[in-house]
Amino acid sequence: MRRRLRDVPWAIAMLLPSIALVAVWTVYPLVRAIQKGHFKCDVTGRKCTDQGWGRYWDVFISNEFQHALGVSVKLMLLTVPAGLILGVGLAVLADKHLRGIGVFRTIFSSTVATSVAVASLVWFVLLQPQIGVLADLFSGIFPVLKNPGLLNDPGTALLAVAFSSIWANLGFTFIIVTAALQSVPRDLYESAYVDGAGSVRR
Repeated sequence: MRRRLRDVPWAIAMLLPSIALVAVWTVYPLVRAIQKGHFKCDVTGRKCTDQGWGRYWDVFISNEFQHALGVSVKLMLLTVPAGLILGVGLAVLADKHLRGIGVFRTIFSSTVATSVAVASLVWFVLLQPQIGVLADLFSGIFPVLKNPGLLNDPGTALLAVAFSSIWANLGFTFIIVTAALQSVPRDLYESAYVDGAGSVRR
Protein backbone atom coordinates (compact mmCIF):
# COMPACT_ATOMS: atom_id res chain seq x y z
CA MET A 1 0.00 0.00 0.00
CA ARG A 2 2.81 2.41 0.88
CA ARG A 3 4.56 1.60 -2.40
CA ARG A 4 1.41 2.47 -4.32
CA LEU A 5 1.12 5.77 -2.47
CA ARG A 6 4.74 6.55 -3.35
CA ASP A 7 3.91 6.04 -7.03
CA VAL A 8 1.08 8.58 -6.96
CA PRO A 9 3.33 11.68 -7.43
CA TRP A 10 5.02 10.01 -10.40
CA ALA A 11 1.66 9.15 -11.92
CA ILE A 12 0.43 12.73 -11.48
CA ALA A 13 3.65 14.09 -13.00
CA MET A 14 3.25 11.86 -16.06
CA LEU A 15 -0.41 12.83 -16.46
CA LEU A 16 0.19 16.57 -16.13
CA PRO A 17 1.23 17.15 -19.77
CA SER A 18 -1.90 15.42 -21.07
CA ILE A 19 -4.10 17.21 -18.54
CA ALA A 20 -2.59 20.54 -19.55
CA LEU A 21 -3.18 19.88 -23.26
CA VAL A 22 -6.79 18.82 -22.68
CA ALA A 23 -7.41 21.83 -20.45
CA VAL A 24 -5.91 24.33 -22.91
CA TRP A 25 -7.21 22.91 -26.19
CA THR A 26 -10.53 21.31 -25.14
CA VAL A 27 -11.93 22.43 -21.79
CA TYR A 28 -11.08 26.14 -22.00
CA PRO A 29 -12.40 26.64 -25.58
CA LEU A 30 -15.58 24.75 -24.66
CA VAL A 31 -16.22 26.91 -21.60
CA ARG A 32 -15.52 30.11 -23.54
CA ALA A 33 -17.81 29.02 -26.36
CA ILE A 34 -20.66 28.42 -23.89
CA GLN A 35 -20.05 31.83 -22.33
CA LYS A 36 -19.96 33.58 -25.70
CA GLY A 37 -23.18 31.84 -26.67
CA HIS A 38 -25.05 33.85 -24.04
CA PHE A 39 -24.41 37.12 -25.86
CA LYS A 40 -26.22 38.63 -28.83
CA CYS A 41 -24.05 41.08 -30.75
CA ASP A 42 -24.54 43.47 -33.63
CA VAL A 43 -22.78 43.14 -36.97
CA THR A 44 -19.70 44.94 -35.64
CA GLY A 45 -19.37 42.56 -32.69
CA ARG A 46 -18.98 45.41 -30.22
CA LYS A 47 -22.45 46.01 -28.80
CA CYS A 48 -23.37 42.79 -27.06
CA THR A 49 -26.20 42.03 -24.65
CA ASP A 50 -26.38 39.04 -22.34
CA GLN A 51 -29.39 36.89 -23.30
CA GLY A 52 -28.72 34.17 -20.72
CA TRP A 53 -29.61 30.53 -21.41
CA GLY A 54 -32.62 31.57 -23.49
CA ARG A 55 -30.55 31.52 -26.69
CA TYR A 56 -29.66 27.87 -26.10
CA TRP A 57 -33.30 27.01 -25.38
CA ASP A 58 -34.33 28.67 -28.64
CA VAL A 59 -31.86 26.45 -30.48
CA PHE A 60 -33.01 23.27 -28.73
CA ILE A 61 -36.68 23.80 -29.63
CA SER A 62 -35.99 24.90 -33.20
CA ASN A 63 -37.03 22.68 -36.10
CA GLU A 64 -33.49 22.70 -37.50
CA PHE A 65 -32.02 21.32 -34.28
CA GLN A 66 -34.74 18.66 -33.96
CA HIS A 67 -34.12 17.56 -37.55
CA ALA A 68 -30.34 17.47 -37.04
CA LEU A 69 -30.78 15.47 -33.84
CA GLY A 70 -33.02 12.96 -35.60
CA VAL A 71 -30.53 12.52 -38.45
CA SER A 72 -27.70 12.05 -35.95
CA VAL A 73 -29.67 9.32 -34.15
CA LYS A 74 -30.37 7.57 -37.48
CA LEU A 75 -26.68 7.76 -38.39
CA MET A 76 -25.75 6.28 -35.02
CA LEU A 77 -28.20 3.40 -35.46
CA LEU A 78 -26.79 2.70 -38.92
CA THR A 79 -23.08 2.90 -38.09
CA VAL A 80 -22.57 1.64 -34.54
CA PRO A 81 -24.19 -1.84 -34.73
CA ALA A 82 -22.94 -2.50 -38.27
CA GLY A 83 -19.42 -1.34 -37.41
CA LEU A 84 -19.26 -3.53 -34.31
CA ILE A 85 -20.61 -6.60 -36.09
CA LEU A 86 -18.21 -6.21 -39.02
CA GLY A 87 -15.26 -5.45 -36.75
CA VAL A 88 -15.89 -8.49 -34.56
CA GLY A 89 -16.53 -10.70 -37.60
CA LEU A 90 -13.30 -9.69 -39.33
CA ALA A 91 -11.34 -10.04 -36.07
CA VAL A 92 -12.65 -13.56 -35.55
CA LEU A 93 -11.80 -14.50 -39.14
CA ALA A 94 -8.29 -13.05 -38.79
CA ASP A 95 -7.68 -14.67 -35.40
CA LYS A 96 -6.32 -17.81 -37.02
CA HIS A 97 -2.79 -19.14 -37.01
CA LEU A 98 -2.58 -19.47 -40.77
CA ARG A 99 0.21 -18.70 -43.15
CA GLY A 100 -0.09 -15.20 -44.58
CA ILE A 101 -2.86 -14.13 -42.19
CA GLY A 102 -0.77 -11.07 -41.27
CA VAL A 103 -1.41 -9.64 -44.73
CA PHE A 104 -5.16 -9.74 -44.16
CA ARG A 105 -4.77 -8.22 -40.70
CA THR A 106 -2.82 -5.36 -42.24
CA ILE A 107 -5.49 -4.80 -44.89
CA PHE A 108 -8.35 -4.89 -42.38
CA SER A 109 -6.63 -2.44 -40.03
CA SER A 110 -5.31 -0.09 -42.73
CA THR A 111 -8.21 2.37 -42.39
CA VAL A 112 -6.78 3.49 -39.04
CA ALA A 113 -3.87 5.12 -40.89
CA THR A 114 -6.28 7.23 -42.96
CA SER A 115 -7.29 10.57 -41.50
CA VAL A 116 -10.93 11.67 -41.46
CA ALA A 117 -10.22 14.45 -43.95
CA VAL A 118 -8.51 12.12 -46.44
CA ALA A 119 -11.18 9.43 -46.08
CA SER A 120 -13.93 12.00 -46.62
CA LEU A 121 -12.23 13.34 -49.73
CA VAL A 122 -11.69 9.86 -51.16
CA TRP A 123 -15.32 8.87 -50.73
CA PHE A 124 -16.52 12.24 -52.00
CA VAL A 125 -14.58 11.69 -55.23
CA LEU A 126 -15.71 8.06 -55.52
CA LEU A 127 -19.36 9.03 -55.16
CA GLN A 128 -19.24 12.00 -57.56
CA PRO A 129 -21.90 11.50 -60.29
CA GLN A 130 -19.71 12.99 -63.04
CA ILE A 131 -16.19 11.74 -62.29
CA GLY A 132 -16.75 9.10 -59.62
CA VAL A 133 -15.40 5.60 -60.24
CA LEU A 134 -18.45 3.95 -58.67
CA ALA A 135 -20.79 5.96 -60.90
CA ASP A 136 -18.90 4.86 -64.03
CA LEU A 137 -18.82 1.20 -63.06
CA PHE A 138 -22.26 0.60 -61.56
CA SER A 139 -24.53 3.31 -62.99
CA GLY A 140 -26.11 0.72 -65.28
CA ILE A 141 -27.23 -1.32 -62.26
CA PHE A 142 -27.89 1.60 -59.94
CA PRO A 143 -28.96 4.67 -61.96
CA VAL A 144 -29.04 6.79 -58.79
CA LEU A 145 -25.23 6.81 -58.86
CA LYS A 146 -25.34 9.05 -61.94
CA ASN A 147 -28.57 10.93 -61.52
CA PRO A 148 -28.75 12.63 -59.08
CA GLY A 149 -25.92 10.88 -57.19
CA LEU A 150 -25.89 9.14 -53.83
CA LEU A 151 -24.90 12.28 -51.93
CA ASN A 152 -27.46 14.43 -53.77
CA ASP A 153 -30.46 12.14 -53.29
CA PRO A 154 -32.15 12.63 -49.86
CA GLY A 155 -33.08 8.96 -49.83
CA THR A 156 -29.50 7.66 -50.19
CA ALA A 157 -27.29 10.45 -48.80
CA LEU A 158 -27.48 9.22 -45.20
CA LEU A 159 -26.74 5.63 -46.25
CA ALA A 160 -23.72 6.76 -48.28
CA VAL A 161 -22.32 8.75 -45.35
CA ALA A 162 -23.00 5.84 -42.98
CA PHE A 163 -21.18 3.39 -45.28
CA SER A 164 -18.12 5.62 -45.56
CA SER A 165 -18.13 6.18 -41.78
CA ILE A 166 -18.27 2.44 -41.12
CA TRP A 167 -15.35 1.91 -43.51
CA ALA A 168 -13.28 4.64 -41.87
CA ASN A 169 -13.80 3.30 -38.31
CA LEU A 170 -13.67 -0.40 -39.12
CA GLY A 171 -9.91 -0.66 -38.66
CA PHE A 172 -10.02 0.69 -35.10
CA THR A 173 -12.73 -1.78 -34.07
CA PHE A 174 -10.83 -4.60 -35.76
CA ILE A 175 -7.60 -3.79 -33.89
CA ILE A 176 -9.31 -3.56 -30.48
CA VAL A 177 -11.23 -6.83 -30.90
CA THR A 178 -8.20 -8.62 -32.35
CA ALA A 179 -6.09 -7.60 -29.35
CA ALA A 180 -8.83 -8.87 -27.03
CA LEU A 181 -9.08 -12.21 -28.85
CA GLN A 182 -5.33 -12.73 -28.85
CA SER A 183 -5.18 -12.12 -25.10
CA VAL A 184 -7.43 -15.14 -24.47
CA PRO A 185 -5.33 -18.24 -23.68
CA ARG A 186 -5.49 -20.93 -26.36
CA ASP A 187 -6.10 -23.50 -23.63
CA LEU A 188 -9.61 -22.10 -23.16
CA TYR A 189 -10.40 -22.59 -26.84
CA GLU A 190 -9.07 -26.14 -26.74
CA SER A 191 -11.06 -26.92 -23.58
CA ALA A 192 -14.23 -25.55 -25.14
CA TYR A 193 -13.59 -27.64 -28.27
CA VAL A 194 -13.10 -30.79 -26.18
CA ASP A 195 -16.34 -30.03 -24.31
CA GLY A 196 -18.18 -29.94 -27.63
CA ALA A 197 -18.62 -26.19 -28.10
CA GLY A 198 -19.17 -25.08 -31.67
CA SER A 199 -17.24 -22.37 -33.47
CA VAL A 200 -19.81 -19.67 -32.63
CA ARG A 201 -19.78 -20.47 -28.90
CA ARG A 202 -15.98 -20.66 -28.83
